[in-house]
This record gives sequence, structure tokens and C-alpha cells, in this order.
Amino acid sequence: MAVKKENKRTTVSKEELAILRRKAAYYDLVLASKTVYSTTEVAASFGKSAQWLNKFLEEKKVIRKVNDLWFATAKYYDKGLFEHRTGVYTGKEMDVKTRIITGWTEAGRAFVWELLSENTEDKKDE
Repeated sequence: MAVKKENKRTTVSKEELAILRRKAAYYDLVLASKTVYSTTEVAASFGKSAQWLNKFLEEKKVIRKVNDLWFATAKYYDKGLFEHRTGVYTGKEMDVKTRIITGWTEAGRAFVWELLSENTEDKKDE
């Protein structure tokens, strides 16, 4: 995109502005989605495994493991990246059990993409 500086002001052509508006509208629509994704789905969309992504996010201090479950760290807990639900399943003795299930929102997927992009850029600089 060609951005020109004139008299300390930045100008963008009408065509470029129209493209940016369409992108912003799409981004707003996607982020407003109520869809929640599993870590496996998010990882697969980036060509990674859920185990790899969890380890990466743990190293970045985004998530932490508590009793075999992954939770957002305090810094990220209320940022709208995750949604927690209670899942119901049948135990070995045919008893009903529950478990907390953590899912990723669209904002969370975008956050992961940015983290992965930053990590890729950091490796290029080395």
C-alpha cells in the first residue's frame, strides 16, 4: 500500500481507504463471532499440534497448567481470549463427571496469530 507524506500529513488514496474499510468491517465481524475453538483446532490452523501450542503459550506465560487443565494466566484471564465451560462426561464407573473446558474465541485466535508472527520475526532477526 502506498502511503504518501505531504506537509506532515499522511494521505491514503480512496481505493486504499475502501480496501481498509472492507478489511476493518470483516475483522469486526469475525471478532464479534460467538464461535469457540478447541486448542487442537487453533493449533491445526497454524500447522501445529495442540501440545506444541500449549507449550509455546506456557513459555510466553499466556497459559498455565493446573491439575492437568490449562488456564489463562492472570494477565490474560479477562482479555476475552478464552471461554470456559463445564463439560459433562461419563466416568469409568459409569458415573457422571464434569470438567472445565477452555476454548479460544476469535480474539484469542487473532492473539495467537500475532504471538506466532512475532516469534517468527524474532527468529528472522537472529
